[in-house]
Amino acid sequence: MTAPDGYQVIQSEWNHLFSVSCSASGDNPASTFLSTRPLVLDPSSACAFRVARDHLSRCTLDHVACAKPSSNLMPTRVIDLGASETLDTPYVLETQHCKGQYVALSYVWGVRDQPVMALVRTIEGLKHQIPMELLPTTLREALEVTKKMGLRYIWIDSLCIIQDDLFDREQEVGQMQSIYNGAYVTIVAANSTSCHDTFLHKQPRLKDDAGGSGGFEPFSLPYACPDGKMGQIILHPDYTFRPDSQPVNKRAWTLEERLLSPRLLIYGTSQMLWQCQSGLWELENRFNQYNWGNERLTSDFFQHHSHEPESETKPLSSEKRLQLRRLWGDIIRDYTCRHLTHAQDRLRAISGIATRFNQVLPSLTYLAGLWHEERKTNSYLLAQLLWVREPLIDSQKSPPDSLAPSWSWASVEGRINWLGEFDLSKDPPGQILGHSVQPVSARNPFGRVRKGTLTLKCPMRKVKGRIIRRTHLVDTPDAEWYFDAGDPSLSSMFRGKMCKVDFVTPAQECEVWFALLLEFAGLILRPTVGDGVFTRIGMFHFLGSPDLRYYKDWESEEPELAGSDYFQGCLVRDLTLL
Repeated sequence: MTAPDGYQVIQSEWNHLFSVSCSASGDNPASTFLSTRPLVLDPSSACAFRVARDHLSRCTLDHVACAKPSSNLMPTRVIDLGASETLDTPYVLETQHCKGQYVALSYVWGVRDQPVMALVRTIEGLKHQIPMELLPTTLREALEVTKKMGLRYIWIDSLCIIQDDLFDREQEVGQMQSIYNGAYVTIVAANSTSCHDTFLHKQPRLKDDAGGSGGFEPFSLPYACPDGKMGQIILHPDYTFRPDSQPVNKRAWTLEERLLSPRLLIYGTSQMLWQCQSGLWELENRFNQYNWGNERLTSDFFQHHSHEPESETKPLSSEKRLQLRRLWGDIIRDYTCRHLTHAQDRLRAISGIATRFNQVLPSLTYLAGLWHEERKTNSYLLAQLLWVREPLIDSQKSPPDSLAPSWSWASVEGRINWLGEFDLSKDPPGQILGHSVQPVSARNPFGRVRKGTLTLKCPMRKVKGRIIRRTHLVDTPDAEWYFDAGDPSLSSMFRGKMCKVDFVTPAQECEVWFALLLEFAGLILRPTVGDGVFTRIGMFHFLGSPDLRYYKDWESEEPELAGSDYFQGCLVRDLTLL
């Protein structure tokens, strides 16, 4: 092998594999034949801002899949950076909901209070001037990015929502979907662990987010161009962007900020990225095909602006409606993996996405995290009631009862899942007779709830017995049982085995009802105060016809019906589920 002048061939042994990317500077002859540009190592450089503006321009002008931006109704308040090219004295502007283009910020607040926030006692002063020297680093840099992107207004929650005014907070949280959906572009400080951390002046890591390839500094090599000219190419590690590794994507509130925003400028741990409905692009013009979870909502959520009447939108097909229903389940799986500082925000932090779903599917009724379609078969809501908590996070403490009704996934902490898809084409054994959900605030009907009840009619069986110790679990190969226990050792899935529950002592007898909702699945209920009133403590799923001969220490109220015909001929009764 012959090396070019000035270079030496080095023979080396490799004990691992890695991939390398090639790029060429725009002013280099090799750039004619290689479209990828060098990695932007300085997010604050003029080059980085120029490339970011180019992506914004191409998206708004050329991307067919992306909704064309227009001047949306601005949020109640925005930060005005002034009309000049330099960053003038910023201040909080009361918009009176006039139209305009604005930026939104998605970031990690952190555990410390911010030194400058919109409070009842400070908001009037902020309307005159925001003290830049006191702003947390992330916020100060977001103002800088906004100005260098050629935009004047930016929305930041801590400065545009009066934090100690419950009326204002509830009202503005109820507007989250329109705030982020209407933003011209959303800046994502993905690599910052708190608002006091820098995202703009942070040197990207020279390895991928998965900790794999990388470990060497970029270097250049001569390149003989097909047109006879000599150029240079730059070799650097082939970075893999993993959204789940970014600090911002470990927080519950930031999920809806990402999903609702039509365009994202992402400052990641290893590089800057651009994301829109057309895909995820690295700023070096490479299309990133990595897909992790719910990267985007479907285009239906961006086909019209949030202020337009629903009658102006095109009705969705049955197939599209089914797709969006499945999407909701995927979103909940992602959302419930994330960290939430205050358990009472379990429904509030996803209320923006729920609001947007309701706009796209106005025939659906939102019930504390679940969806019900009136005048249609009850199967969809019945299937949603059969959620399972998976102990995939450290904390398994159940939130207070007031946070959500027991039948809602929001009543427990931990990752929520569903057991695949049930056959919803058949008439289910269970029926939804009625529902009532009272939101805490009428300003945010998709947020926290004061109380909620469901009225059902379904086949039911009562069983009673002693709570058995874990060492005495008995094989039941034809069923799976899932209990909503607070102790991780109790809420785990014991495939084909009974689980003890956490609301009685081992020596105490308890009464439990099985309520059959779908053909082979239903809820495990505990009676509470009032005739026919129950709370959910778990769910069951029969893998085949159940046979109670396997269940030691448990017996049916009518043991002669035990066996494969357990639910045949049983009492069908009305019940109220709290």
